[in-house]
Amino acid sequence: MRTLTTTLAGFDQEQASRFRGLVLRQLLRASRAATDAGLLHLFLLPPEPGSTRFAIYETAQAVRLDLPIPQAIQAAVDVLHDAEGDPRGVEDAGPRWQEIDPGRRALYLGTGARFAGRAVAGTTIARLVDRTALSFSLAEDGRARATQCSEPYCLDDKTHPADEIPAAAEPPFLLIDTIVQYLQ
Repeated sequence: MRTLTTTLAGFDQEQASRFRGLVLRQLLRASRAATDAGLLHLFLLPPEPGSTRFAIYETAQAVRLDLPIPQAIQAAVDVLHDAEGDPRGVEDAGPRWQEIDPGRRALYLGTGARFAGRAVAGTTIARLVDRTALSFSLAEDGRARATQCSEPYCLDDKTHPADEIPAAAEPPFLLIDTIVQYLQ
């Protein structure tokens, strides 16, 4: 499985900022339609020859978040190992990626986790292969609340500064950081 690590490292600051905004927008859109909590793996599908359109899609991976973090990490890595290190081969990955990317041309972009919420519709956190952390919650009406990104990002032609994400060293991020390292 190829990753987007080298490509992202070659982006200048403006390109990287716009790309982070694009990823954040895609995650927000996907979260509005998502219902299940668990891990998600992000992929970027390059455009077809002669086209400029690319797609970002995600696959799912169930994970028991009620386990202590070391056991949850081991269980998640074991499932990925059984899938030969490709999240698209995980049993519960979902069929959508097969329609979008039957040739598995997409580049691995990062991993995240979605959580059900109490006062919100849900929360999503993610770590991209360039180490950028993303975090946001959706209100019950589907609007984004508490959107944060550890690097500058551009949304709607407005550049937002980097946010400090205090939870970036806590258990949910420890899980996804280990998965990102494993898949890189």
